[in-house]
Amino acid sequence: MRLGDLEVSPMGLGTWSWGNQLLWGYDEKMDPELQQVFNLAVSKGINLFDTADSYGTGRLNGKSEQLLGTCIREYPGSRARADGVLVATKFATYPWRVLPWNIVAAAKGSLRRLGAEQVAIGQLHWSASNYAPLQEIALVNGLSDCYDQGLIRAAGVSNYGPKELRKVHAKFAKRGVPLSSAQIQFSLLSWGPEQQEAQEVAGELGVGLISYSPLALGLLTGKYDEDNLPQGPRGALFKQLLPKIRPVLDVLREISVSRKKSMSQVAISWCMSKGTVPIPGAKDTSQALDNLGALGWKLSGGEVAALDGATRQLSKGMTSRCLAAEDAVTDAEAASAHMVIFSEDLFSEAVWPKLDRASKAALRGVCVAMRKLVDGSIKVVSSPASGASAGELARALVRWPRVKDLTLLGVRGGSSLQALSTATLPGLESLTVREAPRVAYESVPAWRMSELSSRVAAALRCIDVSGCSGLTSINAVRSCGQLRVEKKVT
Repeated sequence: MRLGDLEVSPMGLGTWSWGNQLLWGYDEKMDPELQQVFNLAVSKGINLFDTADSYGTGRLNGKSEQLLGTCIREYPGSRARADGVLVATKFATYPWRVLPWNIVAAAKGSLRRLGAEQVAIGQLHWSASNYAPLQEIALVNGLSDCYDQGLIRAAGVSNYGPKELRKVHAKFAKRGVPLSSAQIQFSLLSWGPEQQEAQEVAGELGVGLISYSPLALGLLTGKYDEDNLPQGPRGALFKQLLPKIRPVLDVLREISVSRKKSMSQVAISWCMSKGTVPIPGAKDTSQALDNLGALGWKLSGGEVAALDGATRQLSKGMTSRCLAAEDAVTDAEAASAHMVIFSEDLFSEAVWPKLDRASKAALRGVCVAMRKLVDGSIKVVSSPASGASAGELARALVRWPRVKDLTLLGVRGGSSLQALSTATLPGLESLTVREAPRVAYESVPAWRMSELSSRVAAALRCIDVSGCSGLTSINAVRSCGQLRVEKKVT
């Protein structure tokens, strides 16, 4: 398979679970096993490994890149094979990354964690074009600068729809940068009109497709049923979806029995039959061996047609719910240097009302799990469209006594700060209020800051308001007399 000028294995390996305590139960004691996973994959010819600068939860942020870099250095086989590993990493579209040099700095940070001088593919993790078009231009220019400076061999994008893919391809072309890859959510449960159109657009533009979540968070492995659900946020999600995806699971099982392959292997093989490069994850050698069993054989045309037919039996709304429910799990945790609670997309006025009850429940479940797992540092991202949802969840979070360090990014003058000002803050010691430098965000009113600070002054040791507009808010906080105000350069 080719992604631009890069020759990649038919299947890669995703490292989302490496360092992720929230969904995948990562523990540092697993590191030797992850080295074995890497060694096995490379020895079997896998050369594409996907990661991201946001992979890893809480204090483990960036852990995935660190682990992958260590695995490459400590690979016991030939040095030539280790040097042939192609790392594809993603740079998160954080709201504070608004200038090209922010992406260049992010790339250099990833290279430090990986212990490398260059990555094979640098990818924008998601598009900002629908809510921050000026930021999107800066992100493209930043990734183009990375290409020009030799920090990345190839440019790619992730989570771009067909229209956005066409637009971003044109933007890169103006900079003389070829777009090599587009990573999309692609599986038997996420093969709707948008994925099919993305396939067509990518083929027209000569962009290779990487399919992430080819096993739909484990729904397609055959390991789970209504009486055997995974722990954590996935449990509630699976309970809602498993009965509704029975047609697909039945055909998967039938083919796996006749072919003497696992259901996972059949599901991955289907992704490869569609011309994509799937990147299933593996956190132990048994999972890696199972995934590797998808190589070396192909589904017949009849088997592909049978799976296509089963997928089409799912209603369009069902496919959308699967996508939204997966996004509710992935988006809520993937977009922050510490812990993201509010995604621009999920909580926007355009998306949130359209999510069904199950998807909203899954998202709230993620937030509950975060409260249990995070070790004292939470970062809350709010957007102008977040409204009461952001305030409601912020209020629930700060009641938790273990939260000592809270960061509010891109807050409005209303919901989030108002919720904080009326909540109890038993363990909070440090609060950061920082507006994303976008005109669309409202400034934080001085009276709101004053109200907030007067309620929490006794508990807080430090408040950083470096992102707030003007000196009015800072003076309002300083007037309490009990806070040390840090004015940092951002």
